[in-house]
Amino acid sequence: MLRPDWVPAPAWSRLDAAARGQPEHARDLLSDLEAATAGWSRADRIRLFALVAGHAEGGAALPAAFILGLSDLMKSDG
Repeated sequence: MLRPDWVPAPAWSRLDAAARGQPEHARDLLSDLEAATAGWSRADRIRLFALVAGHAEGGAALPAAFILGLSDLMKSDG
């Protein structure tokens, strides 16, 4: 996977490590993140990315990490 320009290197390192353990989902996750956040501010995109990375680091499958991250973001924004 190539790091999107909007993702800071430290955040990328976190998710990249988790994605290497789940290569069958890595491309789809990146496509989903890009598509879901295309119109978002950079700050909001990074927030979601960090949440997804946290769930992936915790052992969630990447598709679940994406859904959980979106859910967390929606809860925090009320």
